[in-house]
Amino acid sequence: MDFTAVVVTLGVLVGIEVIYTIYHFWSKHQQQTAVFQNWGEHSSSGSFSKDELSFIKEQTQEHYEPFQVDDITWNDLDMDIVYQQMNQCLSAAGDQALYHMLRNPLYDPAAITQRHAMLEWAMNDEAGRNLIRSALIKTDSRGEIAIDALYTKPKNVKMISQPLVYILAGLPVFFLIAGIFYWPILTYAFLIGFINCFLANSIRKNMADDFDSALYLYSYARSLQAISKASLPPFIQDQYPLKKTAKALGSIKRSLFPDIHSGDGFFLLIIGNALLGEAFTYYRLRDHLFQHRKNIETAVTIIGEMDALISTASYYQTLTKTCTAEFVSDHILEAKTMIHPLLENPVPNDVDLHQNILISGSNASGKSTYLKMIAINTIFAQSFGFALAASYRACIFQIYTSMSLRDSLETNDSYFVAEIKSIKRILDHIHDEIPILCMIDEILRGTNTGERIAAASEVLMALSRSQALCLAATHDLELTRILSNHYQNRHFTESLQDDQMQFDYHIHEGASHSRNALALLTRLDFDRNVVKQAEEQLQYYETNGVWKKLREVSGYEK
Repeated sequence: MDFTAVVVTLGVLVGIEVIYTIYHFWSKHQQQTAVFQNWGEHSSSGSFSKDELSFIKEQTQEHYEPFQVDDITWNDLDMDIVYQQMNQCLSAAGDQALYHMLRNPLYDPAAITQRHAMLEWAMNDEAGRNLIRSALIKTDSRGEIAIDALYTKPKNVKMISQPLVYILAGLPVFFLIAGIFYWPILTYAFLIGFINCFLANSIRKNMADDFDSALYLYSYARSLQAISKASLPPFIQDQYPLKKTAKALGSIKRSLFPDIHSGDGFFLLIIGNALLGEAFTYYRLRDHLFQHRKNIETAVTIIGEMDALISTASYYQTLTKTCTAEFVSDHILEAKTMIHPLLENPVPNDVDLHQNILISGSNASGKSTYLKMIAINTIFAQSFGFALAASYRACIFQIYTSMSLRDSLETNDSYFVAEIKSIKRILDHIHDEIPILCMIDEILRGTNTGERIAAASEVLMALSRSQALCLAATHDLELTRILSNHYQNRHFTESLQDDQMQFDYHIHEGASHSRNALALLTRLDFDRNVVKQAEEQLQYYETNGVWKKLREVSGYEK
């Protein structure tokens, strides 16, 4: 009777486990199907919290070279939003690799062409990209794991040594086998297994990061081995040492408990804990991972880059207007009907940058958007070889901006101090071997008019004497006259319709000569004396170059 109850209980548990396992594989299949179906659609999985973005940034800084696109430029261009819009990565390594690619545009046209070829392959070879994405789905998705822990030296599990782990893991198995011949001995198997479950929980609390790091790294080795078996184009096999690295990692074996960490079943979890599966797994993997740490690093890099480029190819597929970037030696930037990637209904504009340009116009007319559009597309061009335009032709640039600055309580910097520091960092690089493309919005607006115009004109002149290409937006029409021999003037304009400012968001030749601000005062029924005196003041200034003192202004009409 007791034996029958045990059999029935075990049968129920096995049945539950089978049902759960079937559900698990069905969920995995649904996940894979969704990944394939979401190809070429706007990212639905690329939304990160502020803390997650900070972690990705920190991890990327640790594993790659210093950023070429600095924090000021990155924030000016809203690149966190661009990054999330592009991100369909399936691995933490892919998240970091994509972030790295955007923050480090390439300076070698041949390397850019090679990356672009990978995008074209991913868009055109559905079977090949799906095979790689199937392998990427299997990577451990724990993003917040410090994998460097195993690159230093292997660690022992706190509280318990390796020999004792093997002994305690083997005792339940021994008593289970012995119970076949004398079933009362099964009691010892269950007792030791019960003790091991409590011990496993304590070990988990003390070594969680090391366990996760080991499994994280193993999942990349396993995924790379799967990818290496695929029939990929020669240029990809030449670019990445897939087979060599996979062969070197072939000796890494996993423990007898492959699924106890992934939540694939309650029954398996209990068995794994009863046999100290995590500690057993860790000791089996630890020495192998440390021994092959260089190959593991290579595997993480390869998978990260492949994941990032396939994700970018999916984003590329969503775009309605793109072109392949062309790179030349002349210090120019030309583009036809370029658009901003973050705008829902962007207005296309041409770019003809053979000389520095000064852009004038009223607020909200499109000046800042135009600057950001060019800078972001330059990052796209040098990172992936495409731009959101009908054509893009330019030399290789370093990219700097000074646009959306603010006071800093942390550094005790006022707005003006933050602004001059921002501009100083640009001037420090104007004589670098690689020319600078810089965007400056409302230069030195944090100080008085006289000093602003004096300093701004000389800063912009210094930029014009170097090999930098500068686009600067300003409200100061004095600058358009002072710098007319060194900067081409362009402007954005507006019109007054039904007492509302209407903008066409197209860039036009020449400096702005808008009078719509004063016209709007009249339309909105301001005191006619205020409007009249303002018009007289403006006319006097434009004729004489100085402002008339208010006491000299004629009296108001009654």
